[in-house]
Amino acid sequence: MMYRIKVTTAEELKEQEEDFQAFLSGLGQVSLQEAKAILEGREVVEPEPELSPDIIACFQKRIGSSKFPVIS
Repeated sequence: MMYRIKVTTAEELKEQEEDFQAFLSGLGQVSLQEAKAILEGREVVEPEPELSPDIIACFQKRIGSSKFPVIS
C-alpha cells in the first residue's frame, strides 16, 4: 500500500472550513424529541471482535463522562 502526502495551503484550509460550515448550516437542527426518535431507531450491534472488554469499558466510561449526555 502506498500513501501520498499533499501539502495544503492556508487558502485551501480556509476554503475547506467555509465549505464545511456551509454543509453544517444546510443540515439544520432537530428537536430533542426528534433526536430521541432517531437514537431509539438505531440498530444495536455487537462490538468488533478485536475490541477487548477493557477497551469497551473505557469507551463507555468516556461516553458517560462526556459533556454531551447520551439520550436513552
